[in-house]
Amino acid sequence: MWMDDHGWWVGIVEFQPSGWSKGSYLNVSASYLWKPAFAESTWSFDALIGPRPWHPAIKGESYVEQATALASLARDSLKNLRDHHRSTDLAGSWLQSQWNERNPWHSYHLGIAFGLAGQVKTGQRYFRLAIDPSSRDECAAALSRESEAYAALIEDQRAFKDAILGRIQATRNALKLPTVETLEG
Repeated sequence: MWMDDHGWWVGIVEFQPSGWSKGSYLNVSASYLWKPAFAESTWSFDALIGPRPWHPAIKGESYVEQATALASLARDSLKNLRDHHRSTDLAGSWLQSQWNERNPWHSYHLGIAFGLAGQVKTGQRYFRLAIDPSSRDECAAALSRESEAYAALIEDQRAFKDAILGRIQATRNALKLPTVETLEG
């Protein structure tokens, strides 16, 4: 894995081995650092981008060409990811184009991105879509509670931004990343 730190998000490039054969998959994603407390110590693939190919290693052949192709694809995908995350405004618009309505995490991330961009009503709408009052899963229930709290807090933009910066700092601490002072990055 390779990390590309931008303060409120980290680009992750993962060359993922297979348990069945030799070679590598490629995963490039943003990991948002505004995670709820129950998830703050884990890396997550919150916004995958680009193709996710498998490049097999063939016995008796050099893997240099395959590795070079994967590295080039990783570079291009990461550049694309950076372009979509130059600001929370851009990230929100891009995430919205990738949105999976069945995934409450997507709605949660959209709520935060739009909230940080000052789009209160849009942020509230996505937070409400992340709430599942009937869930028996503890993680889903915790995500619902946090989304509900943020849907109310977002109306006070200063308090909302301070709360999100606090979550980012807590996640950065849990992941042993350096402290950031602002949401810029």
